[in-house]
Amino acid sequence: AGSTAWALYRFIGLTPMIDDCLEKIDQQISLKAPKVAAGLNPGADENQLALLRETFFRGGEVPNDLAVFFRWHDGQTGYESLCPLDNRMLMSIVDVIDTWKFLASPEEDIQQPWQDTWIPILANGAGDYVVYVSIGDQRGQLLNYWHDNGSRRVAFASLELWARKVLSSYAP
Repeated sequence: AGSTAWALYRFIGLTPMIDDCLEKIDQQISLKAPKVAAGLNPGADENQLALLRETFFRGGEVPNDLAVFFRWHDGQTGYESLCPLDNRMLMSIVDVIDTWKFLASPEEDIQQPWQDTWIPILANGAGDYVVYVSIGDQRGQLLNYWHDNGSRRVAFASLELWARKVLSSYAP
């Protein structure tokens, strides 16, 4: 189930269309994947979102879709994939920041290209991520970052399209 903060924002109408998909994902996971549901963290609170805002947006606003995503669930525990069609798990804001610092560090030997405007939000536990593009022409798109391949293809044009794919993966 989602957090109280996420439910409040949804109630007062501050969320984009992604909110309905996220709510339905919770319903489907509860019914069809209880182990996954048990590992979902509550949504991020304002203090956690402030960390995101300060780290990536220099104190400016977190894009609405990304804020809604983290208010829904601030990551998950365990290694159960959220979507039955892939092996990705939700990352918490703390994990996002730690991973980003590692990937953005000039001292680390990572597969290029990497841009510090990419925010990792999903991980597979093997060094591969789905990243949210925070600025520029691709803002709001999700890219695949593979630790052993330099291709950075668009995985999803938006968080909402990602949520729709996850939801459809639970369809009968």
